[in-house]
Amino acid sequence: MSKKITLEKLASMIQGGFGSSDRHFGKIGERFNKVDERLAKIENRVARLDVAIFVDHKRRIQKLEADVEILKDVAGIK
Repeated sequence: MSKKITLEKLASMIQGGFGSSDRHFGKIGERFNKVDERLAKIENRVARLDVAIFVDHKRRIQKLEADVEILKDVAGIK
């Protein structure tokens, strides 16, 4: 036995389905925004670490170069 549905009722049912989809995707959008914020914070931390590591390595290389110069002087190498 088939049930007859008016066009208005069908339109209302379809609109209700879209409404629940909008609410669902809205929540997903909020979660993506939170993930974006967290990734931005991680990127900033990694950038600061990169700078700190570069500065430290530069300092260590300069110290090694100075030590090599002292060793070359002691060994009589120019």
